[in-house]
Amino acid sequence: ETGRGGAVPNYRERLRAEGLALAGSATVATVALLAASSESRSGIGTTLIVFGVAVLLIAWLGPRSVHVAVRRATQLFTPELGSGQPRALWQFPVLVAILTVVVAKLGGAANGLRLVLILLVLGLVQAFMLERIVAVYERQARRRFYRVEGPKLLGATKLGYVQRHVR
Repeated sequence: ETGRGGAVPNYRERLRAEGLALAGSATVATVALLAASSESRSGIGTTLIVFGVAVLLIAWLGPRSVHVAVRRATQLFTPELGSGQPRALWQFPVLVAILTVVVAKLGGAANGLRLVLILLVLGLVQAFMLERIVAVYERQARRRFYRVEGPKLLGATKLGYVQRHVR
């Protein structure tokens, strides 16, 4: 996929686009589960506890992973841009739908609801919080970050950067 003007999307653009795609997909799945199954609304106390723990973990681990990825970024040169393979945006609704159906079938609709609520928060944090953290790094260091190929330790994103020239 390409960003504005056919250019390779930078890391911030991908965080925003992928986060919104995930949050949108999770919102649709949440509404569908709530409308389709009264069982999805059972165990509200457990849902709130699971949701609270997940939000705390996302709020702690998300920024931490972005800080690590940005600090470990290596300098790139223009021909190398786009060598990282971001997830295609059309895959998010498919993945959320499959995960929701599997979890709801195996663990009940209430667990399906817990999953999609967590995915909704994850998408929103990625689109609005993590994207802003990267924006601050870019502004301070005068760099533009891009995903690059490379070994992923426990799913860690590997980044490269292009130095921006200020006139």
